[in-house]
Amino acid sequence: MLTNESKANILIVEDELLIAKNTAKKLQNFGYNVLKIVSNGQAAIDCVNLEQPDLVLMDIAIKGEIDGIETASQIKSISDVPIIFTTAYANDETLDRASETGCYGYLIKPYKEQELRATVKMTLSKHLEQSTIQQALQSSISEYSSEYDNVYQDHLTGLPNKLFLRDLFNYLLSLIASHHGETPSGSLESHQQDVAQQSQFNIIGVFNISLDRFEKISNLFNKQKQDFLLKEIAQRLVDCVRNFAAHGEVVYLAPDNFVVLLAMDSRMTGSKYGQSILNVLKQNYFISDSSSGTLGDREVYLAPTIGIAYCPSDSQDITELLEQSNKAIEYGKSQGGNRCQAYTVAFKIKNSKSGEDFRLESELHHALERQEFQLYYQPKLELQTNRIIGSEALLRWNHPTLGRINAEKFIPLAEDIGLIKPIGEWVLTTACQQMQAWLDAGLTTHKISVNLSGAQFKQSDLFHQIT
Repeated sequence: MLTNESKANILIVEDELLIAKNTAKKLQNFGYNVLKIVSNGQAAIDCVNLEQPDLVLMDIAIKGEIDGIETASQIKSISDVPIIFTTAYANDETLDRASETGCYGYLIKPYKEQELRATVKMTLSKHLEQSTIQQALQSSISEYSSEYDNVYQDHLTGLPNKLFLRDLFNYLLSLIASHHGETPSGSLESHQQDVAQQSQFNIIGVFNISLDRFEKISNLFNKQKQDFLLKEIAQRLVDCVRNFAAHGEVVYLAPDNFVVLLAMDSRMTGSKYGQSILNVLKQNYFISDSSSGTLGDREVYLAPTIGIAYCPSDSQDITELLEQSNKAIEYGKSQGGNRCQAYTVAFKIKNSKSGEDFRLESELHHALERQEFQLYYQPKLELQTNRIIGSEALLRWNHPTLGRINAEKFIPLAEDIGLIKPIGEWVLTTACQQMQAWLDAGLTTHKISVNLSGAQFKQSDLFHQIT
């Protein structure tokens, strides 16, 4: 493992030789060692496999049968090396594909020298911190398994079991508490608090995974084949979580129920992780028809549903978080299953026995086309003169049955279900139209402040939306 980021060995994957050499020269001037320059995906994979670089700087559009994004996906299956993408294509589709690989960042060509330096330095530093903390977590699990004669471990899958769940949660809670300068609590708090204070751990995601068809499918096979299938599921989860820029573990609760606990930076990241887990579990499984019980030629599919609850926004108690994630699973199954569902304000607002709260998500999808959103402009005053110097645009949802709903109630839901971009664009457009209407009417105008969510700042076309 890299112990000093300034001594890092960096692999450059770039098919434009002049650009590659220029980048290599800059990296060497920064004090890094350029391990190799390669121009295609297979060469990059071979280099990672044989020479184990500390960082990969990879162009998305490279020569060969696979592009940089597919190359990164294959690299992640053999190594946890951090990857930074360079690209001249900053459209949402490309960046969304790239983010699914668990990359650490992007550099949009042409980029400045200071951007390259800062991105590489931050990536190496963050990866070093995360590796150190993950080692501490693995050490803690090993200590528990040894001391208590594997009472905290499922013997078949090798995963921590439900007896370890609360201690694992308390450990992750100590990480986010340390990050915010609070006094950590929990039985594992002694591990790596100095590192945790520098890490971007703001929340804990509780990913409750229900394998809806597991019992039905497993009943078709003998015990030996059932065990092979269960171990395959557990290994897929472990491999998937290992690629995340987060810290936590997969926990075994029952043959058809696993929980993943992760300390991470945001709910938006949690949504991406949940979808990645779902995609991995939905892929087909092969079970042999032979008496050996090995995985093989018979193809089966599971129907996973994942419910997600977050600490501290939903609760700071693991029992309550599990209950909330179970409610999210129930709702996800009622919508057909095979999906990821976060526990959100949709389950809280004006709760009724008729299930009104469960329809809120669907109604939010139609709120724009039904023109149910409205902006209110709160004036800003200069205290000395009591003169209006600007205004703040406040978004409200005029719900047909629930009445006026403030933005803080439905914006988190909009982020979870992917509606924040069209809603944000509507707010910006409407505020600009109002400003123009005031100008056309001959009124004196001032600045209008518009609130943006954290998710909007990550949109590559935000500048073009504003201008």
